[in-house]
Amino acid sequence: MKEMIIEEAKRCLQCKRPQCSKGCPIGTPVKEMITLLLEGQMQEAGALLFENNPLSIICSMICPHEIFCEGHCILGRKGKAVQVSSIANYISTRYIDRFRTRYQPGKAFLHQVTWLQEPESWRRPFTSPGVPHMQLLII
Repeated sequence: MKEMIIEEAKRCLQCKRPQCSKGCPIGTPVKEMITLLLEGQMQEAGALLFENNPLSIICSMICPHEIFCEGHCILGRKGKAVQVSSIANYISTRYIDRFRTRYQPGKAFLHQVTWLQEPESWRRPFTSPGVPHMQLLII
């Protein structure tokens, strides 16, 4: 699979003004993503995707790429466009599998949510000196 994705990424022309990114409704930085992949910087490529779109792995599977990024690819005008969906899915999947912190059963994380504005009646039960907050226990 990896070799197939690398071969597909090598087909990218690395356009000065990438139409694929312009065609993407969320502006995925396709050129930069492919460059990082080809340089072997998988963690950086994944981080780039997830910083741009936290639902990157889902979008790589359900987005109609043939209309958006792949539909705007210069190679697609005379032949087969670069399969951005396959490349993005590969990077997203590997990034989550290798680099993202996973949920660990039995561990709870305590988060504080600071209220920016709320009615006075909401603040009373949760007020601590100086900072109104509510603690959430996420299991």
